[in-house]
Amino acid sequence: MAIGNNSYGSNHPTSVLFPALGVSVGVGMIGSVLFKNHYERARDNEDEGDGITLLNWSGTHSATPDRYWTPSTSIEVENIVKHCHKNNIPVRPMGSGLSPNGVAFSNYGVIDMGLCNKVLNIDENKRQITVQAGCKIRDVLKALENYDMTLENIPSIVEQQIGGLIQTGAHGTGSRIPPCDMQIKSMKIVTPTKGLIELNQNDRLFYYARVLGIVTEVTIQCVPKGYLSEYIW
Repeated sequence: MAIGNNSYGSNHPTSVLFPALGVSVGVGMIGSVLFKNHYERARDNEDEGDGITLLNWSGTHSATPDRYWTPSTSIEVENIVKHCHKNNIPVRPMGSGLSPNGVAFSNYGVIDMGLCNKVLNIDENKRQITVQAGCKIRDVLKALENYDMTLENIPSIVEQQIGGLIQTGAHGTGSRIPPCDMQIKSMKIVTPTKGLIELNQNDRLFYYARVLGIVTEVTIQCVPKGYLSEYIW
């Protein structure tokens, strides 16, 4: 659900497998790693599943992947995808677990993007912010506060990761409010055969990015910070 500047809408999570790439890459970072000793596992950064259980926020869907990775950089994601491509291991990225369905869960390979959560750059002149795809919306908004900027669509649930927000159809209802994915100026994507590539809005493949691989970094167009007034009668 996204609200902001008179916009109000909902997410429509999607997931696509693209076997032609040589490795199955799940689109969108939906789903979450909510289980005992999660942070210990994240620090270990091991690739064996060891019976880890993934659970979405509503507790309605779960999975037990046989491979589980917790990268913190685009290069680490690239190495994981190369490994999966070479060994024919299906893999999906996963995020904050807000989806009520289990569309992004997998019992094979799972990449938890939770540690790819850094704000990389803020350009005041262009009103743009560059973040890793696992950065949560609450952290993006907090980083923008000191620059009097904000996101054009502000989700009602700020635990979402940016990578999931821009790939699940989040939108508003105002005719002049673009969906969240239209705010992206450029992105870095890890692909199975071409490695790490960078695309911007001038690239033909930019609008097909969700089937190319795993988004690891995005540059978002922001807007001046404003204020909303609520009238109750």
